[in-house]
Amino acid sequence: MFRLAAPVLGLAAALTLTTACKTSEDAAAAASQMTTTARDLAGYYARMDTVVVDTIELNRLQSVLLGTTFNDQDVAQLKQTEQEIGKREDLARNLRDLSASFTKLTGATSAKEVATASNRLGSALSSISSLPGGSALPAALATAGKEVEALAQEHREREAGKALDATASAVSELFRQEQPAYDALFMQNLVLAQSLAAELLKRGWVNEGELLSPILQPFHLAPPQSSPEIHQKLMPYAQQQLATQMAALTAAEKKATDGMTKALDEMSERIHQLASDKAMDKRSTPLTLADVEKWIDTATSAVGSNATDQN
Repeated sequence: MFRLAAPVLGLAAALTLTTACKTSEDAAAAASQMTTTARDLAGYYARMDTVVVDTIELNRLQSVLLGTTFNDQDVAQLKQTEQEIGKREDLARNLRDLSASFTKLTGATSAKEVATASNRLGSALSSISSLPGGSALPAALATAGKEVEALAQEHREREAGKALDATASAVSELFRQEQPAYDALFMQNLVLAQSLAAELLKRGWVNEGELLSPILQPFHLAPPQSSPEIHQKLMPYAQQQLATQMAALTAAEKKATDGMTKALDEMSERIHQLASDKAMDKRSTPLTLADVEKWIDTATSAVGSNATDQN
């Protein structure tokens, strides 16, 4: 439950908006959900950033191995995509920090943290551009950024509820609008990795003997190095493994992205209920975030994923 010192209303007053219709428990639940949802959104974008970085490396490897063309223009477009994904990650982290700061408003220092977080969030909202080749940004995105910055700078605390409502809605709309692009970025990475793996397998550059590990490991026996006989016997099984794993990775990413969309929509709806002087009908964390968190924790790219920092 929020306990606000009398002089410290700040932006928190807009979120708590202590009216007869809205309890501080609702406000606490909304702040907690926004924090969790924004944290997972940052983790999602961090994972997607890794996917784009690995796609660049995969293209370079393909160029070396197969002699395909990977020119400076292709590199520049992927790097621009990486930068924009990074901006979205920053946006999510700033939204997380702002919502988290609402839970510790007990004095002037905490109020200052809220103002600082608001300014950073406003700047992050205003800095985002469209993904290369993607659709136009929601108009509400830049508008929400300007509103959040202005309210923090001018201390118009009582109006901040509408700005937070607009921000949650704009972030949700951005993700939903760009969801096809996120799916496409992941599939670009996965298809390229699968095709390269299939080519390496065909050339005999893969140690198929590792596929025998489930048989040998219980007895502490090492798998053999590949040989012409092993290659011939296990190649069909290895090809099947490629197809099976590709289907599983595709399904996991799709489930995570769909889950993130639903969680953002739910977050936006709850913040809107508070800003509209309505009681929240739900207070628990969206169930679909479990799918997002699982993908963040277990998804692996072709080249190798870095650990996702969600702190």
